[in-house]
Amino acid sequence: MWGLIDIKSFMKVTGPKTDLWLVKTVALLLITASFSFAVALAANTFHWPVAVLAACYNASLAYIDFYYAEKKVISPVYIMDGIVELMFVLTWIMIMWQQRSSNV
Repeated sequence: MWGLIDIKSFMKVTGPKTDLWLVKTVALLLITASFSFAVALAANTFHWPVAVLAACYNASLAYIDFYYAEKKVISPVYIMDGIVELMFVLTWIMIMWQQRSSNV
């Protein structure tokens, strides 16, 4: 959401951007998917496809953060974002593990 709310401070921390429309588009897509995952959790009904999608979604974002920060394409601050994404991956794996264990 940060890139939508205050693009100038966002770029001070993450580095300059040339396509601001792309920053805002990606932000809206990330918000949409994250909101959907939160709603799925709040519904308190487990659906394997949602959990797998959420784990893969977060793993993909973490990979992008680590890979491109290491290549110096994006700011090293994205490593922190990658760590948060990995925490979400682990959370979704724990949710899936608990669901599997409760069905045995």
